[in-house]
Amino acid sequence: MTKSHYLLNILVNALPMLSSNTNIELLVDYDGASLGAYSEEGTSLTCALSEEPLVDIDYEIHDYNLHFNFGLSNHSEEHKQIKVIIQQTDKKPIPDAIWSSTSPSNCFLESKVEVTKCPAGYAFTVDLPPMSKRYFSNTMWKPLKNITLKFDEYVKSNYIHKLNYGKSVLGHDLNAFTLYSKRNEKLPLICISSGIHPAEGDTISTVAITEWLLNEGNHHNSAFDFMIIPVLNPDGFISGKNGCNHNGVNFFWDFQKYNIQACPEAHYLWNLFQTSPPNIYIDFHSYTTQGQSKQFGPYLKNPVLYTSKNTRHISLELSKELEKIPNSRSQILLSPASLPYNMTKEFNTITFAKYHLHQGYGINHMRDLSVEVIEKIIKSSYGCDFTTQILQPYGPLKRTFNEIIKQTLYVQRYYLPKKLKRLLEKH
Repeated sequence: MTKSHYLLNILVNALPMLSSNTNIELLVDYDGASLGAYSEEGTSLTCALSEEPLVDIDYEIHDYNLHFNFGLSNHSEEHKQIKVIIQQTDKKPIPDAIWSSTSPSNCFLESKVEVTKCPAGYAFTVDLPPMSKRYFSNTMWKPLKNITLKFDEYVKSNYIHKLNYGKSVLGHDLNAFTLYSKRNEKLPLICISSGIHPAEGDTISTVAITEWLLNEGNHHNSAFDFMIIPVLNPDGFISGKNGCNHNGVNFFWDFQKYNIQACPEAHYLWNLFQTSPPNIYIDFHSYTTQGQSKQFGPYLKNPVLYTSKNTRHISLELSKELEKIPNSRSQILLSPASLPYNMTKEFNTITFAKYHLHQGYGINHMRDLSVEVIEKIIKSSYGCDFTTQILQPYGPLKRTFNEIIKQTLYVQRYYLPKKLKRLLEKH
């Protein structure tokens, strides 16, 4: 049975036939579609969100079950209105906007549909012209094919170089793109990524930054090597995942770098970084349905987690410069199982991961902010000494015994209240 089916299919829904909806079809048989169980009554469609495993790690629980992506087809010659009710708990945010498109192959744009709170969760009403199809999401969905085509254009024009570093669970290529043909070890490497949580729309950042580096920012390529990974989780874009790979691993938080079976995306990314350890790593994400409760800005590390006085100084200077961006708010992140923590512990990479955009800002402002972030990082990095930053055996730096003790104590002190809270909850 395909994922595409009629709303009034009695065998599937065990509901009475309602003539008013006979010609309305629910569309979920396309890349990126995401929807849980549903039912209909009259001209109302009630849907649950598709569920992925919660991430319970480092004494924190991360719930990415926030988004939907589906289409409706009106097979009649009449204009139709369908009320959509999305079921969720009161603890989850209600989106400010619904995004839509006439094709699942196009980027979704913000619509004027009004979202209202209701006892089940929230609701909105959509208009379907005669003989039409419309696709809806609560996030600015961008299909994988669009991103792939954009970067393939750059490669064909010889602007950038494609580096295939592995295969995903479903066998999709894992690709990085470099603005150099061969790594110059004398230059610091800045790596910029997105697309680990497919529903977040953050790939707008890597596209915008690549375009800037190929045009106005082109002169920086003589001082830095740039690696860009627009899609870390291609299977998630195909399967309609919110935060996980095809096997249900949210590998930003649970970076299973040695588990090639469950998470080849993490395994091969780790191999890539071992070959070319980044001096600076920026991983873009985006707030979606959270509204004004969340604010644009990066996750930062406490400087004690960086090795050497010089690296700590650089990280502080970069952080200070980024905090000058208007309406930006940084947060301290410590999560030993996460991707950025692993990178700093293994290589001494300075990370800004996550770096949250906010879809409430709109497409153009998100693009501008992405470019402003990389501009500030680049300009603040001129004159910095990166030659002794990377840890052995990948570079010359050796972590001192004193630094090991300080870093270990910091992590233990940070997690002590969380450990105690978890123990109390169990009892």
